[in-house]
Amino acid sequence: MYAKRNIEKDGEVVRKDDLLVNQFRMNYHPGLNVYYENDRGERLLRAHCDGVVKITREKCDPDFEQEEMKVYEYRKDVDLYKLTFNVVPFEMSQKHTLRHEI
Repeated sequence: MYAKRNIEKDGEVVRKDDLLVNQFRMNYHPGLNVYYENDRGERLLRAHCDGVVKITREKCDPDFEQEEMKVYEYRKDVDLYKLTFNVVPFEMSQKHTLRHEI
């Protein structure tokens, strides 16, 4: 069993600091507007803002020289992917300005 609790689903609305996933191992990774928190050995992903959950699958290039990555060495000939939780905010940031339009 990888996750302890139900995982927020793609497209669900979340509020700031809502728990997205509570996991024993790092099977899911924080992405845009998601932060990681370690609470007594449990790895938590929480929403950094109000918005909609978007789960993506991203290709990764692990460094097999690291001790933690040696468990994946038998898969070095295939592409490895990681699941990433993102929160798309309801309101876009006003810190950036549009310079050119495509």
